[in-house]
Amino acid sequence: SAKQVILDVAECLEIMETEKASGKSVYVAMQKRYFPAFQNMKQLVSSGKIGTIGYVGIDLQVDGTVWEAGLDWRKNLLLPSLYEGAVHHIDLLCWLLDAYPSEIFAYSWNPVWSDFSSDADFCAAISFKPNMVAHYLSRWSTKRGRVSHYFSRFRIEGTESTIEVLDGNLLLNNTYIPYPN
Repeated sequence: SAKQVILDVAECLEIMETEKASGKSVYVAMQKRYFPAFQNMKQLVSSGKIGTIGYVGIDLQVDGTVWEAGLDWRKNLLLPSLYEGAVHHIDLLCWLLDAYPSEIFAYSWNPVWSDFSSDADFCAAISFKPNMVAHYLSRWSTKRGRVSHYFSRFRIEGTESTIEVLDGNLLLNNTYIPYPN
């Protein structure tokens, strides 16, 4: 099944009841976790090499109209960058930090040039434990400037090191590190 499977708790409970009655399992696969740069990022975070994490920055700026297959329904989707993109990044954030947000403040908007019928862009400040904050920017209606690789611009700053995924590459303290074989 593709995103968005449910929109509320009642629909979630219905899926759980159907799963139980059928004897089959329902899984959610978040593919970004399996991208090599993020696997290595997780190892570095888990090893303590980064130190105490204080800040995470995610800056996703893509052309949301590039998916020709499915573009029509995406254009009419409520908050497309939230339901189609941020779901992956927020899952990745929680997985990497092994934590869940304690507070989220968010704002969405739709620029006048946007091809989307609903707010295509949003930003959020996400608080985890004391002194650990993530800033998330998701833009699907970027008009000019650099458009991000979909596996890019994900930065974690800690007391000992900084790691970042840029254009699919992993950098530790601004130095490229190859993936282990």
